[in-house]
Amino acid sequence: MSSDFPSATEQRHRRIRVLKRLLRFLPRRSNIRRYPVLKWFPNLVRKRAYLWSFKPAPVISALYAGWTIALLPIYGIQLFVGLIAALVLRANLPIMYGLICVTNPFTFVPIYYFTYLIGDKLMCYWGITSSQTISPDDIQYLFVDMTEKIFHFFIAMTLGGLLIAYIAALLSSLIFRVFMSRFR
Repeated sequence: MSSDFPSATEQRHRRIRVLKRLLRFLPRRSNIRRYPVLKWFPNLVRKRAYLWSFKPAPVISALYAGWTIALLPIYGIQLFVGLIAALVLRANLPIMYGLICVTNPFTFVPIYYFTYLIGDKLMCYWGITSSQTISPDDIQYLFVDMTEKIFHFFIAMTLGGLLIAYIAALLSSLIFRVFMSRFR
């Protein structure tokens, strides 16, 4: 008598295969040499087991740190900052690098623009906007105005990125906890 429903073991193996397929692009102890920042510190990364652990504490800290690093305006040094954060926070490195890769060369412009819009709205709500207007005739203030705009843009992107990162990390950690409690 054949059953149409897979057994518990078959379901477990199917979940593991799907998870392996999803995680094949992320760093592992065996393929550290392929990743730009990790290949400089192979012994440091291989010796720390918590970097590769999928227990709740390293995963949740990786979710929060990964979303934060991904949405802060530090594109270009994210992998290095992620490695330092993973070592300091004892976080899962593959999950953190996967989240950091959310901002890649194709997506960082719209993501950072969205974080700027959110941060600018927050700054306007809190009353932290530039009230000084400079006319085009004031050439001597052109440099001051430009640095002020860049500073405003950076602060707005940082505020928006932190807010969105916190919300995304909170949601993803809740989803992780639900899945962990369900599959235990």
